[in-house]
Amino acid sequence: MAGLRLARPAAVVHSAPWPVLAGISLTAAALFCLAGGLRRHEMGLLVALMAVGTCAAAAGYVFDEESGDVADATPTSRGVRIAWRLPVAVLLAAAGVGALLGLHQLDPARPWLRLAPVLVGGVALSLALSAALRRSGNPAPGDLAAVVTLGSLVPTVLVDPLRRWVSLTSLQSSDYALRTALAWVVIVMACALVVLACEADPGRPVARSGSRHDSA
Repeated sequence: MAGLRLARPAAVVHSAPWPVLAGISLTAAALFCLAGGLRRHEMGLLVALMAVGTCAAAAGYVFDEESGDVADATPTSRGVRIAWRLPVAVLLAAAGVGALLGLHQLDPARPWLRLAPVLVGGVALSLALSAALRRSGNPAPGDLAAVVTLGSLVPTVLVDPLRRWVSLTSLQSSDYALRTALAWVVIVMACALVVLACEADPGRPVARSGSRHDSA
């Protein structure tokens, strides 16, 4: 029984596109290292922002699965399967924040840590987009979710269109604004609600359930 309990989450986690996840994660790590090398130049923060966007984009692949095959192999609700996958996204976010902490240790004068809310919020946005695309019928939305996340997060942070009311990074200010962190908290909470709503179990077709009952 214990083996079966472990086999189900293992099958769901194993079905994630690990080569793609690893490749994008390594790209993000390389960008963080490059940002460290450029820490005394203005380009350093821009490269770090690109690394943050790449890390967030990787989270878009966390929910990828061939839904039918995985559901048949692991007869659990979609919500449970998503819960088994979420630690992967948490690990991505934690690794990115750890890299920003490392950059802060190398050069405390730069506002590296102000990118941490962007990273966590970006991961949440990527997951929400991926969940919404899955709900619309795309079992493997990672490619689209990653491209949209990277293509929208980085320019939005650079342009900072809400800076009149709340800056998304406070990179231009000497004081870290509390309302910036609160804005990202609201974004993360909204994304969490989207994921919960989109990953609610839609149920199995009656015909399939009946055929299994008959065969039993």
